[in-house]
Amino acid sequence: NFDNQAGVVLSEKSLNGEFHVLFNMNEELHSFLSRHLFNPTIHHHSTSLIQSFINLKFDPINDVTDNSNKKDCFLDFNNDYITVVCLSDNQLLTANTFAETNFNNISYYVMGIWEKLGFDQNTDNLYISGKSDTKVCVVNELRNLIRNIEYIELKPGITLTDEQIANVPTDLIATLCV
Repeated sequence: NFDNQAGVVLSEKSLNGEFHVLFNMNEELHSFLSRHLFNPTIHHHSTSLIQSFINLKFDPINDVTDNSNKKDCFLDFNNDYITVVCLSDNQLLTANTFAETNFNNISYYVMGIWEKLGFDQNTDNLYISGKSDTKVCVVNELRNLIRNIEYIELKPGITLTDEQIANVPTDLIATLCV
């Protein structure tokens, strides 16, 4: 995610080494953390999110996807940004996080990804997670364009109250799932 050209480009490898996430971090913040913490490990929020979506797709017990449909798109909402992860069979096609709150722009972006990656609006799946004020508007608009839309909830290996689940961002819950 390179929404700001200035900064430090960092790379994070997934736990299983199947993919790398490249991201940009504010140079002053990176410098501060590097000076004040001993050998800090900096993680991008999408790494655990991507891994959790891959695990959901290929977990035979808790599989949320219908594997007869070869392509799946996961759309995670946060109040300040949206993360889109697209998978085909066991391959990560794309993952991107962008800062956007206008539901028309989000819908346009998602449909652009579907077109570029050859998704079929009648057979492929869109899975929705997270929370934000724009989620309902985006999903309502996408329902006019995409046939298979489902809500998913990540299930961490620890017990969380309903209030905690409602208030904790999906990427933090994903970290508890990986």
